[in-house]
Amino acid sequence: MTSDPTPPRGRRAFTLLEVLVVLAITAIAAALLVPRLDPVGGLAVETAARRLADAAALARDRAILGGHSARLVVDLDGARWVADGSARALAPHVRFRGVTIAGETVAQSGVVTLSFEPVGSPAARIDLDDDRGHTASVVLPPAPGRPRVDGGGAPAGRVRRCSSWSGRSASRRSS
Repeated sequence: MTSDPTPPRGRRAFTLLEVLVVLAITAIAAALLVPRLDPVGGLAVETAARRLADAAALARDRAILGGHSARLVVDLDGARWVADGSARALAPHVRFRGVTIAGETVAQSGVVTLSFEPVGSPAARIDLDDDRGHTASVVLPPAPGRPRVDGGGAPAGRVRRCSSWSGRSASRRSS
């Protein structure tokens, strides 16, 4: 019994050279594509900022409509917040950088409580970032302004900053 080293007709295999060429083309395409996906990396920061802005808007609306104060508690170290009894956590690798009120940074760690009153609310800014340098800021203007997100996941240095701040202060509790 003899074995023929050539494959039967109709069943042709790939050569080592063909496989290496395909791998090289795939590697070059990946090297060109991956840097272009960097803005997608800021999506987690932008999403977290939008959720926090929505929670602040809801707390503010409930204070105004309900006629009683509402609170937004931001745990800077624990990467979470509580608004109206509902707790939310930031995505992995996203963190709070600090809370600014009246143009002054009031906290970069610990727990900050923002109180929304029926007659008005504090002007504040809550900054977020991630491990790759993407940043976003949740801006809480004085009433009747709506909370908004500035920066939207842009890399550091491209974030729009608000220059004037006024409003009530927030209480801060260290961990």
